[in-house]
Amino acid sequence: MNIPAPKTFAVSLRLKIFLTFLLLTFSTVALVAILVNQRFTEEMRANLTNSLQSAAEVYQTYTDIDIDRLIDQASNLSTDARLRASLSTMDSSTVAQTVEELNQTQYANLLAVLDPDERFLAGHGIPTGYELDLTTEPVVIDAMSGFESGDIWALTDTLMKVAAIPIRTGSKRQGILLLGYHMDQAFLGRLRQMTDCHLTFLVNGQVPYSTYYMGEVRQTAEIFSRMTAYEGTWDFTAAGSRFLGIVVQIANAHQEVLGFLFIYKSLDEALASLGPLRWSIFFIALGSLALLLLFSYLLARGVTRPVEDLTLAIRKYGDGHYDFPVQVTSNDEVGTLAIAFEEMRQSLQKAQAELLDSERLSTVGSMANGIIHDFKQPITIIQGFTELLQLPGTNAGKRQEYGEQILSTLHQMLGMVNDLLDYARGETSLHLAPASLNEVINHAVNRFQNMDSDESLELTFQPGEIEDVVFDHHRILRVVENLLGNARDAINGPGKISVATEASNGGVVMTITDTGGGIPAKIQDTLFEPFVTLGKPSGTGLGLAITKSVIEEHGGKISFTTRENVGTTFRIWLPNR
Repeated sequence: MNIPAPKTFAVSLRLKIFLTFLLLTFSTVALVAILVNQRFTEEMRANLTNSLQSAAEVYQTYTDIDIDRLIDQASNLSTDARLRASLSTMDSSTVAQTVEELNQTQYANLLAVLDPDERFLAGHGIPTGYELDLTTEPVVIDAMSGFESGDIWALTDTLMKVAAIPIRTGSKRQGILLLGYHMDQAFLGRLRQMTDCHLTFLVNGQVPYSTYYMGEVRQTAEIFSRMTAYEGTWDFTAAGSRFLGIVVQIANAHQEVLGFLFIYKSLDEALASLGPLRWSIFFIALGSLALLLLFSYLLARGVTRPVEDLTLAIRKYGDGHYDFPVQVTSNDEVGTLAIAFEEMRQSLQKAQAELLDSERLSTVGSMANGIIHDFKQPITIIQGFTELLQLPGTNAGKRQEYGEQILSTLHQMLGMVNDLLDYARGETSLHLAPASLNEVINHAVNRFQNMDSDESLELTFQPGEIEDVVFDHHRILRVVENLLGNARDAINGPGKISVATEASNGGVVMTITDTGGGIPAKIQDTLFEPFVTLGKPSGTGLGLAITKSVIEEHGGKISFTTRENVGTTFRIWLPNR
């Protein structure tokens, strides 16, 4: 009796391929979704950390600007005739009455006057019974030495910005004026608008002001008192919510810690904002899974393709030519493999195009960052003079001076924009007229000295006996300002910049020499090409390229000589015409 052999279950190659792709696709999509979600979460935390660190820098910058503005306000107030007249009597009641009258227009939290021996004469805003040894305060010591300065004081549980100004009549010092304002809720409100972070002051274990309270004021103080020794950014939980925070120590000129500023953001709110993104990732993963499954099913329908076409295509891909399509001439196993290679080719071609786009975007991003940096200083100057114009004690003469400075800075910014636009179009529009090159250089030097407060940098100009030449006044002014700025950046520490002019070869020559570290040899041959810089942390990399374009449009020439650790000299020749 013959017993038939049992039938074995046969699995087709198509099903094997489909099941294999099903498992790999599901695992890959799930893993990618998890990694992408984790990556976005890490990026969110990194963005929050950067935001907190930037907020700490904003606080420091804003406080410094506020103190400088306070010094200017106190300086203007110290010249008040009523104050000087009352001080000449050295009568406390007379001085006190004058202080009260002045404070009706200043609305200061602290307005006090000391006699020439640093003794308190009269004042407003010092808490009753609060002992303050003024003789040891750095601002008072500076004022006694004839300097104007500012500092931060802690009066009981409140922080105050204070300025001390010597009051003089001629060369005689009559006393010292103290002017101060609380770092109060309004101060924190302005910082919150600028940083989009919550902020809390902690002074002597108390919370005088905060933009966010975690329960009652006492509970808020207890929570933050436990975190004064933390460094960097950290997570903490309070009032049932998670936060990411950073602490800034607030110190006076003696480097004594007066209090702390806590800057923090809600971690729960930030992560909750990822909810729609997570759903998007889920649906994208689901769609990708469906597409990949469809692809695997189609691939499983045939497994052949002409080997010679595949060999030719693979060799082309090895040479980096991704525009050579794979020819599908059969519907069997090799044909299916050919489809896979064709899709691989398209993916590589797309990746290659995306890589080129990424490089172009990176270049545009670097240029945009440099343009923002170049505009940062003029905008800061305009903001500063605008704020000075709004001060109540600013007289008409000062207003005109500040207005002229703002207008000059705006013209400078407009010139920068026109330079970039002309360079982008590949042409330079010149408005030629006869003018004195010495006057243009002198104007640029004066403006440079007004904007640069580094006393260790010496800038000199030696005008030669030259005739007027025909040139575009604003373009050449921008050229001089750009070269002066490059010379300043090349000098690390004390140094010297020399500018000179002379007649030469039917034209005029201008030289700008600095005592910096010199131009590196590796970029000397390409120095005037776009996006070549001297290793500066910022800048568009177009300054010297635009400078060369402007000079050549005038029919002139620009060159340079440089020595390592000795300095660099730029030489510009403009023709008489």
